Amino acid sequence: REIDKLPEDGSTITLTIDQEIQDKVEEVIYSMHQEFNSKGAWAIVQDVQTGEILAMASYPSYHPTKYNKVDAEWRRNRAISINYDPGSTMKAALIAIALEKKVVTSEEKFDCENGRWLHAGRYLHDTKNHNLLSVSDILKVSSNIGSAKIALRLGDKSLYEGLKKFNFGEKLNIELPGEEKGQLPHPKNWSKISSSRIGIGQGITTTALQMISMMSCIANNGIQMKPYILKEIISSEGELILKNYPTKIGNPISIETAREVKEMLINVVEKKDGTGGKARINEYKVAGKTGTAQKVIPINEGGGYYDDKHISSFIGFFPANNPQISILVTADDPSKKHYGGTVCGPAFKKIAEHTIKYLKIP
Repeated sequence: REIDKLPEDGSTITLTIDQEIQDKVEEVIYSMHQEFNSKGAWAIVQDVQTGEILAMASYPSYHPTKYNKVDAEWRRNRAISINYDPGSTMKAALIAIALEKKVVTSEEKFDCENGRWLHAGRYLHDTKNHNLLSVSDILKVSSNIGSAKIALRLGDKSLYEGLKKFNFGEKLNIELPGEEKGQLPHPKNWSKISSSRIGIGQGITTTALQMISMMSCIANNGIQMKPYILKEIISSEGELILKNYPTKIGNPISIETAREVKEMLINVVEKKDGTGGKARINEYKVAGKTGTAQKVIPINEGGGYYDDKHISSFIGFFPANNPQISILVTADDPSKKHYGGTVCGPAFKKIAEHTIKYLKIP
């Protein structure tokens, strides 16, 4: 207290966040939360080709001046700190891996058992009854049974290795505190039904950052870029302390596989019977995938899955013929409706339309 220390100028930090897009994302997820009465919501906007995060929002949120006056749960950055079963959005990765390993073709057909299938003593259901569906149509209508059969064809080892190549089960090391790494158990710990469930996004947990990174990889012709939010740091004297550049972190699928899956993901949104129709944008082709996953019951409450609590999501990119931007929107336990296409598809569309106009994407 007896020493006077003059204030010093700090360094200038430049983020990849775009204020205009960030404002819109925060507005949209709050409106989605209000409309569907969700427990929480989060969203990410990413530059497909560079990996830059243009927006990242989480609700509930707080005003920075009241940091110590709000509940700790409100201070969580849900986009990186919540591990959740992703549900059907994982089917995009599953089918990409199966095509890459050449165990299926896009037009090969699987019997989807009229919506109810018994495997290893457990029933698996589809939301609608389907019989023979091609691999492309399995993704378009989001058949759990068809996807589970593809996962079994692929086998435990190949499925696990394929998911690891997408960096599931690993931190992506974005420059923010609280990032989780998800849970991808080793196949030696899998049961007879594990691969059939992991392939449809159950029995594996991920972060939203990992999911958008996977989708951006498909959009970017199979090249996975490191997601980053810190562009540069410059000292008060003008010295460059740090500068981040776009960095490739993997190449889990070939350009041919990426293009094939991209066409399938376009059908999810653009075809009449696809699950992602509410994300459609006039004059722009959108590729994407819906997800509706039952929430996990904590072990101390008995384990398993809730019948009436869900994580709803939509991840997509555009323009699909020359992808520039990917967007993920997730709602935690919406109580009014719970299908990902219904809850999150319209929110994706609002963010996408605003981003297209603002960035003047042709």
